[in-house]
Amino acid sequence: MCNRNRVTLSGLILSVTILAGQVNVGGTGLGDFASSAQPRWLGNTPGFSFDLSSKASTSDPSSWRYLRFTIIKANYGGVSLKGDNGLFRSGSNLNQIMFILPIKQKYAFGLGLEPYLDQSYHLTSEISTFKSWEDTLTLSGSMQSAGGMSQAFIGFGTRFNERIDVGIKFSGLFGSRRVKSSLDLGNDNFVQWTRSDYSGSLVQFYLSFNDMQFHSYSLWVKTSLGLAFSPVSITKNQYQLFQDVNESGINDDFHDLYDFPSSVANLEPVSSTINDVHAPFFIELATGVHTGKTSQLVTQVSYWKENGKNADEATLNHQPLNNNLNWSLTWHKFTGEYTKTLPSRLRYSTGIYGSQFNFTGNSVGINEVGVTTRLGIKFGVTDNYIDFDYSYGLRSGGLSPVDTIQKFSINLSLSDIWFVKRREI
Repeated sequence: MCNRNRVTLSGLILSVTILAGQVNVGGTGLGDFASSAQPRWLGNTPGFSFDLSSKASTSDPSSWRYLRFTIIKANYGGVSLKGDNGLFRSGSNLNQIMFILPIKQKYAFGLGLEPYLDQSYHLTSEISTFKSWEDTLTLSGSMQSAGGMSQAFIGFGTRFNERIDVGIKFSGLFGSRRVKSSLDLGNDNFVQWTRSDYSGSLVQFYLSFNDMQFHSYSLWVKTSLGLAFSPVSITKNQYQLFQDVNESGINDDFHDLYDFPSSVANLEPVSSTINDVHAPFFIELATGVHTGKTSQLVTQVSYWKENGKNADEATLNHQPLNNNLNWSLTWHKFTGEYTKTLPSRLRYSTGIYGSQFNFTGNSVGINEVGVTTRLGIKFGVTDNYIDFDYSYGLRSGGLSPVDTIQKFSINLSLSDIWFVKRREI
């Protein structure tokens, strides 16, 4: 008889499990923080992306007031991670949807929704054999996880004085993760489900210094500071271990095949709450030098640190990301105010970046270097854009000597004049 309170499959499966289809940071339950729409995503360029205009960035509320029109923005992207040892991971999804309303270029308000933590993985074990009395049995296991956290945010920005802008963004974190643990023992299959629900919030402050002079160059400086407003907590529900007789993966009764215990005999799940699972601290600094009327050279650096006391509870191997240091150097070419010809409607950028990841309980870190590029085109009467981003990087350390990581995204920004009272003639 299965005692759900005493028997769990996770530890047993992990004892016989090897990684399958997982590569470095992308796997083992560590998750990818944020999305390709947010440069803090592991391995992407840090800080402020300047994806709206030469002065405005999606990730910086203090810059939103420089927009000439109300903007609705969507981002779709994907990632491909491949190791020298043949391990491979890829996926794509809607990364962000956002609305920004500038008010007389003095204030700005915005809100949006985007992924925050991807915890999808699939682990399988090698098949082993052992003898029990006179029988020889095979043993294998697997763990499959889906879900993670999403982020809903609201931001405000305003002018402090002629050269200084300030902003603030508040983010609510929510979501769930489902884990299926399976163990095949001879001809019998045993399954246990676990569900984790997440809840927490972050706050981030922004400060921008504009129109500064250095010799004959015009430049600006931006910085931001973020921390946990309410550290993320997990409510975990562990369901009863059962023998999956009909091999459906769930505890049910199918025709004449009945799982044991049957679905009607199931006990209530064991619930527990774990606090302070995720409490990040991060700081970003960017400096831009105008190299022409519509071009600028941007250098950025950011540092991310996990301060959650129980951060290992959100990972599979109890080795969560401890800190991450990013840097980048990017040259941007923007469109001018008047765009009549096709060349004048194009905007593009190219750059290099580097990143270092360190993990709790693991002395082997991961280093990454790569290149980024963007090509966009303006269309319509207002500031409407469609942009194509691509990055290629190399990771060293972890499961394979060298991994290659490729990322792409498509950004669509639609602009219009909202909430303006027009005089009737």
